[in-house]
Amino acid sequence: MGGWLDTAAYTRDFESPGGSFAELTEQDLRRVAEMGWMQGEHKETNIRLVQFRSGQRAMDSAHAEQGYLINTHRVDDDGASVKGSGNGRYYL
Repeated sequence: MGGWLDTAAYTRDFESPGGSFAELTEQDLRRVAEMGWMQGEHKETNIRLVQFRSGQRAMDSAHAEQGYLINTHRVDDDGASVKGSGNGRYYL
């Protein structure tokens, strides 16, 4: 598994794919890269890197996504900064 995802493919597994598609399009989603692999027989790891164009809409989207991840308990904290990125964050 791996490669580029378009917005429709990225939002396919969201709770509200249509609404998420429209929202991410409005927020200037630039691209999504995905990589996944199996670890043994029962553990799968997937990573998605999501990039937005620069600007206020990108910042608004990042804050909304961060809130969503925390509120839906998909992550336990505010993430950690990506060293050297300026304002990039990652979540485990």
